Parts: sequence; C-alpha cells; structure tokens
Amino acid sequence: MFQMDSDVDANIYWGDIGNFFIRPEDLKSRDFSKVAYDWSS
Repeated sequence: MFQMDSDVDANIYWGDIGNFFIRPEDLKSRDFSKVAYDWSS
C-alpha cells in the first residue's frame, strides 16, 4: 500500500521504515480490515 520513511528535508524522523501492505481487491473495495504492517530497522 505505501512505505513510510524519514525525510530530513521535511524534518520528519521515524527512525526506521514502516511498510503497509494490502491486497489489491481489498484496496479497490476500501476494506482496510486486513492491512499488514512491517516495521523495518
């Protein structure tokens, strides 16, 4: 779905990278109940 990362130029610091995953058919139907999340360092 999307990846969240720090942006030094915008002064946004998360420290690590957060990834959100969703099946295409769930995104199409706007069903966010099964979104998977991974926090990578």
